[in-house]
Amino acid sequence: MGSGAGRTVWMVRHRARARCYALKVLYGNHDDAVQRQIAREIAIVRTAEHPAVVRCHGMCERGGELQILLEYMDGGSLNGCPIADEPFLAHVI
Repeated sequence: MGSGAGRTVWMVRHRARARCYALKVLYGNHDDAVQRQIAREIAIVRTAEHPAVVRCHGMCERGGELQILLEYMDGGSLNGCPIADEPFLAHVI
């Protein structure tokens, strides 16, 4: 689906459920502090329930890579889309 800055995102399919997911792979060795920070962020995202927030299904480490399983969104890339400023977004939530 895309790559850059030490990461690649793959579209993967769960065969039994016939469902697509996005698998984000973060390359390189991550020290314990970085892994804890990422785990905290994922724990926060996992509790978010909003149609505009991509669901996170979990994280694991394999061979020095961090792998994050996310909800697959087929709406295309956000690259080049205008992003609202913080004061505007504060009223959305």
